[in-house]
Amino acid sequence: MKAYQFLIKLEGVEQEVWRRIVIPAETNFKRLHETIQMAMGWSNYHLYTFNIPLANGRVLELAEDQDMMDDHRSQIHSVIMNVDLKELNTNPNYQQLVRTDIKLAQKTKLPRYVESVPTFTYRYDFGDNWIHHIELEKTIEDYEVIYPQILDGEGNCPPEDVGGPIGYANYLEVMEDPQNEEHEHLKNWAASQGYSAFDPTFTNQLMQSILKLKKR
Repeated sequence: MKAYQFLIKLEGVEQEVWRRIVIPAETNFKRLHETIQMAMGWSNYHLYTFNIPLANGRVLELAEDQDMMDDHRSQIHSVIMNVDLKELNTNPNYQQLVRTDIKLAQKTKLPRYVESVPTFTYRYDFGDNWIHHIELEKTIEDYEVIYPQILDGEGNCPPEDVGGPIGYANYLEVMEDPQNEEHEHLKNWAASQGYSAFDPTFTNQLMQSILKLKKR
């Protein structure tokens, strides 16, 4: 079975947080999203998008659901209604919107883009705004299983809703000081968010049981 090996790095944090994964090629970007969630240690609480650079300065945004696609159309309509038509070609917001193509992640297969555009980004939680850099390292032609796997990795992902890179830096500072009056509170809060240490063996077991491809 054909598969892709990706290197995924979390941006905006001081310590290294990365995963090297393999995923069967014959699947879609929603399944890649689910794999990233498990591999990184997120809890899939929030919306996401993949952003893939295309030719001529265009960007493909792979959205989670139809509502996100409708919202993009509404934003374009709003700009058109509120900006003089003569100024549209120079309006940066409008230009960014019309240069962005929107598709559903669930209906977009990996081979359609990743071999021609091997570097792209994954954005998770539009509030905390976690950006992941994704690089296709190689294509595997003889992958022997029907589910994704973690090959390697380093670092713990931040707790959900920690407040983005700034909030996470504050969290780590408090965690390093047991005498800090917020230490115990934040420790318990992180546990309530499902925060745990990176455990590739356990995560691979989850992937095997949850993310199997359907047999043909």
